[in-house]
Amino acid sequence: MKRMPPVPHHITPEITRLCQRIVPDVNPMFLKVTPFELAISRYCFPNVEDVVKKRGGGLQHGWQIWEWPHHMLEAEFHGVWKRPNGKYTDITPKEPPVQDILFLPDDIRNYDGIPFYNVREPLRQSDLLQKYISLSDEIDQKMGKHCLDGSRLSPASSQELQVLQQKQSDMKLLVQEELDEYMKNLINREGSNQISHRTTNPRRIGVR
Repeated sequence: MKRMPPVPHHITPEITRLCQRIVPDVNPMFLKVTPFELAISRYCFPNVEDVVKKRGGGLQHGWQIWEWPHHMLEAEFHGVWKRPNGKYTDITPKEPPVQDILFLPDDIRNYDGIPFYNVREPLRQSDLLQKYISLSDEIDQKMGKHCLDGSRLSPASSQELQVLQQKQSDMKLLVQEELDEYMKNLINREGSNQISHRTTNPRRIGVR
């Protein structure tokens, strides 16, 4: 099962630009993750539908914003529970578990079985990182194609997808090695205290 990058520590200018590109004039917010009984990881829309039937409220579409520090940002289409009092709660468990998510509400797009592909934005210049993003986009599109036409993966298509996913996994390790070297050089230039202060700010903005 795919594991997403960490939740951002705070809302950076890069995150703001990404969010404005996806949903103009709407600000992201941190939401508490409170998994509902019997909710299944990565099945947010059925999870919310079940909660609405039992407790009222509605479904709020939007995007989870993830951050692979110094690598890239990734926005994943998502749904959370809008309680009868109007407040949002993410009732879908995560793997690995997290206490909150950064959520960008989206009243433009609605999930009706047709997937919205993840939006990825690099945080630094790197040919290897760009190749990783392009490969990840290709995997999304191949998986989404079968959702669009309702077909199942043929053995050949399934094998092709597995090859691409293994290539993605291998490339991720190379990207991480490249980042390690990048951070080492950055620390040597700027000092570990400045880097630590800039990348580990624990501030939370907009928790609802």
